[in-house]
Amino acid sequence: MLGVATVATISTSPGQTFLVSQFYSSFQRELGLDEAAPLATAYGIGTLGAGLLMPLVGSLSDRFGTRVMMGIAAALLAFTCAMIGFAENIYQLGLAFFCLRAFGQGALGLVAGHTLAMWYEKRLGIAESVRHTGMSLANVLLPPIAIALIAWLGWKSAYALLGLGVYLAVIPLVVIVFRNKPEDIGQHLDNIAPEEHHSLEDAEPDAAAEISRDTHGPRAGTPLPPDFTAKQAIRTGAYWIVTGALVANAAIFTAIALEHQVIVQDAGHGPEVAARLIPLAGLVAMLAVPISGMLVDRFRERILLACTTVLLGLSCTCVAFASALPALYGAMVLMGMTQSLIFVLASPIFARYFGRKHHGAIRGTLTRSMIIGTAVGPVLLSLGAKFSDGYRLPLLACALLTIPLTVAALSMKQPEHPESTS
Repeated sequence: MLGVATVATISTSPGQTFLVSQFYSSFQRELGLDEAAPLATAYGIGTLGAGLLMPLVGSLSDRFGTRVMMGIAAALLAFTCAMIGFAENIYQLGLAFFCLRAFGQGALGLVAGHTLAMWYEKRLGIAESVRHTGMSLANVLLPPIAIALIAWLGWKSAYALLGLGVYLAVIPLVVIVFRNKPEDIGQHLDNIAPEEHHSLEDAEPDAAAEISRDTHGPRAGTPLPPDFTAKQAIRTGAYWIVTGALVANAAIFTAIALEHQVIVQDAGHGPEVAARLIPLAGLVAMLAVPISGMLVDRFRERILLACTTVLLGLSCTCVAFASALPALYGAMVLMGMTQSLIFVLASPIFARYFGRKHHGAIRGTLTRSMIIGTAVGPVLLSLGAKFSDGYRLPLLACALLTIPLTVAALSMKQPEHPESTS
């Protein structure tokens, strides 16, 4: 199932910004637009609309199984890729953007992550690192392939061919290989019998094990965490601490990524510097993902969550002083490390804190919040820069925001199930 989830994650690419952006100039020419602002607006609205659907997608995944939802999401994404070439105006294109984001980055990506939570617990961090390594490779390999296809076949046929690739890559695997959970074929989480499994959060760890999960220790027989419903999870402090930290990461990283050319220009550097920054962050993230996976399986989630907010604060501080090139490049290295850890940590922390039964619905609420954060973050940073006459103050404000998030993460404890306290 790890291979299926990885293929499905890579197949979200036609709905991801890094691939959609390769078609932007083609969209603009096709619709006769003088500027890209209407495209950006349509894309932003489509992204927000798709994000609002994610809790529903997660609930349907819990109810009908990840197999059904993965097949539906892949088929609808492939259909959208084939139909986007028929858009005749900005409104139809906006609908296509909504479908690309809802079925690609949204539903198919959410279900792929949900799948791994059904099959792994102790090794979920490593499994997530493999999945996101595949996505990192797609970030590197697919844009030049898309550019070549556009030059060879035209943008409409190129997008349709990408959709065909999604269909052929995912649907046969769903039909032949995919199963919802290990119990369906007589297996167990991590291929470990239930009596040998243990909870990954000790009730009272000793000092030496305070930051370590000590997953290799002999603690057989301890039950797995109880299954929270989405409503029960949302009532816990842990849910909001995790969501706050992850949304802050998503919003701030997206804002800096979208505004980095202006930030670099204001700092007195040329476009050649800006061109190297995001690829540098992506390269660091790709190299750090396997290490992050091992950390997630070895150390306590609250420690790692605090690490993400500390790294985010440091990277914001470095970008605030972008006039110094070492600070700017250091910021990209820190951001790459932060993103690699966030990618791998998001699904395991919810599965380990709130159980598997309603993981899709719970993860869907997080996905919705993160997508909204990615839409709102750039707007807030731009407004802050406008009113403060530069990016330094709003970036330092972002760095200050990470301090309470770090304190909250360090104080976070695995929540007790409501039924156990009644």
